[in-house]
Amino acid sequence: MIINFTSKLKNSIHNHYKLYWIILTVVNVFFLNIFVMAHFENLSFWDAFFTVGTTLFNENYRAPETTPGKFVILSTLIIGIISVGFIILSYFSDYLSNKIKNKHNVKIIDKYTMNNHIIICGISSKIEGILGELRSDDLAESSKSTVIIIDSNVDSHPILNHDFRSNVFGIIGEANQTDVLGRANIERAKAILIPSPDNLHKHYSDTHVTMIYKSIENYIHENNKYKNMKNDIHTILELKDPDTNIHPFKKQEEDKEGKIYHNKLEKYHLNIEPVHMENIPSYLFVQSILEKDMNEIIQRLLTPGFKDTNEFYYLTIDKNLENWVGKSFYQLEASLIDSNSTLIGFIRKLSYGSKLFINPLKGDSKIEKGDILILIAYNEKEILKVKNKLGKRNSNRSRERNYLNKFNFKESMEGDGFFKEINKIYIINWDFPQVKNILMELTRLKRDEKELYNIKNRLNVHILAKRSIKYLEDRKDELIKYINKGSPGENIYMEDYIELEVDSFEEPLDVKTLDKIGIRKEKTDETRIIILSDDRDEDENLADNRVLYQSQIIENNFSKKLFTSVEVNKPKNFRFLGATNIDILISLEDLSQKLLGQTLLKPYFSLLLSHLLSFSKESNEFYIREVPKKFLGKKIVDFQKKLIGFPIIFVGHIRKHIHVERNIITINPKLSGKYEGDDFLIACRRQGEKGKLQNGKEICKDARVKKDDRFKQGDKVILIAREPSIVDGVLSKISSNK
Repeated sequence: MIINFTSKLKNSIHNHYKLYWIILTVVNVFFLNIFVMAHFENLSFWDAFFTVGTTLFNENYRAPETTPGKFVILSTLIIGIISVGFIILSYFSDYLSNKIKNKHNVKIIDKYTMNNHIIICGISSKIEGILGELRSDDLAESSKSTVIIIDSNVDSHPILNHDFRSNVFGIIGEANQTDVLGRANIERAKAILIPSPDNLHKHYSDTHVTMIYKSIENYIHENNKYKNMKNDIHTILELKDPDTNIHPFKKQEEDKEGKIYHNKLEKYHLNIEPVHMENIPSYLFVQSILEKDMNEIIQRLLTPGFKDTNEFYYLTIDKNLENWVGKSFYQLEASLIDSNSTLIGFIRKLSYGSKLFINPLKGDSKIEKGDILILIAYNEKEILKVKNKLGKRNSNRSRERNYLNKFNFKESMEGDGFFKEINKIYIINWDFPQVKNILMELTRLKRDEKELYNIKNRLNVHILAKRSIKYLEDRKDELIKYINKGSPGENIYMEDYIELEVDSFEEPLDVKTLDKIGIRKEKTDETRIIILSDDRDEDENLADNRVLYQSQIIENNFSKKLFTSVEVNKPKNFRFLGATNIDILISLEDLSQKLLGQTLLKPYFSLLLSHLLSFSKESNEFYIREVPKKFLGKKIVDFQKKLIGFPIIFVGHIRKHIHVERNIITINPKLSGKYEGDDFLIACRRQGEKGKLQNGKEICKDARVKKDDRFKQGDKVILIAREPSIVDGVLSKISSNK
């Protein structure tokens, strides 16, 4: 008790040290005035004490007779008015401040005794965004689990959004302490998230995350908690360095049907999902270089909470859906054509991990009990409709026919390839992991382009950074060695596909430097610019200001049509770039919040997203193609039906608006009904078009298409497939009259 009181007193002095200095000064002056009053007024100590004391609080019962005594009374009166007022105001201000602050804090508990909860081990700047994902309006109430936050400062960290604090509690302590893990009832949790701390370098940050994970593993092992655990705990680790390994798992491998992830500690009931955030922005940059709309497509799939946007959802093949056990993926896909959901694959749990089937090449892969279907849908209500539909539908009807279409997709294709007319890519600023990942993806794409389309020209990539030229040349050699090493089994040499140049600049970046490296000479349509956040900038807001300045230098002095992608640290700084002509805005923090929140709800979600964003021969990617001429004027649903039986999935539609300079993107078109809260409608109205009506029609209206709508000239489709040869080959085949 004494130790606790001493600790509180110490904290109080630390927080109010100015106030305590004032009190100390007043006390010293008070006793000095007592001695002066006693000496000059011929009073006893207690009479002088009483006189000065009552004067201090603005009451005086005797008038002084000497000049020093009068000075004492007057000075004491002034000091009393100022000091007492200041002290009262200071404490009252702190009281109100704490009241307001505590209003936004989570409720602190000593122990949690229930089960099936989510535990977040540590506070970070991403916490509110993560809670926003966990409290999305698109989720059913049954999916909104209790959240326990473990942190020594959880009682002083505000969560401003009231809805995000719903059913969220805090336990004060460190997540590597045994007693704290016990009080959080960690062995009965549904999922655990160990986020990366904000204030550490990535290597130390990963060490911190690993240390907490090891503490959890040791707690479960040493206390024999695993013996009474019935369910596996989904354990998510946010890591910054892709080379950080938690366990010596077997390497990920590919079989004929799907990708196998060895990530389960079966003895301890822990399913481990490391989330390497450094990779995701790189994937998005490369995807967006190829297709400008790709960033918006991914952002829509990652952003729940807005009406009528799509996200990924899971549906388990349980006893209510046993009629589909043994049926093929294509049969399931065909059964959902007349719904508001799109099936893209499934997950199969194994004793040592999991197997991910995304658009399986072997379309007659048989569904097993316990498989988890992966669907794109608007909300959990739509998933419930799918469950009811599949549960009632007799799968032995005409849909039993063999959907597997045989076609040779490996033939060399005719076409423009991946990069079409892109000849030059500029990367401004230096961030080694980002640059490394971008170059790796570009090299793989150029290799595949050469194999599939027989296009042999190299892609020119020019890096401009505020480093010495010697440093950049050394890093260039390091990059080439790293990429040439590639992944196990890859035959890849960067010099065969990428012509890499490096140049340095002094701050601030100016037009003269940009002219020197030749940006003005390049053709606008053939050039792409990526502006990264420099990894030397520790102040993220300062780094964002620098990126904003550099993007404006390019926009104001070169063509506004020059394609520019920009990386921003803080999503709050998006507002400063919203009025510019920047094509792609990507924030690592924004992506982290969305990805970690979604991964807590859906195991293997980060693996699913990486699978769809990274380019490799084993993974699927998004592809955008113009609608084949044969299908112009025909219903979208008819095109979707034609694709059943091929290893290619229709997931969306793109149409250029005739009045507004923005493409209208529809992910997973609805079968019927209206769209609510259309973001296109909001964006259209914000542009302030002259006259909302043209030819008597409102130009700013819900513009997304439905399955019964017909294709128009210029429309494009969004597809999922393993490689472009499959996409182009399938589209060619279904367009032929044979």
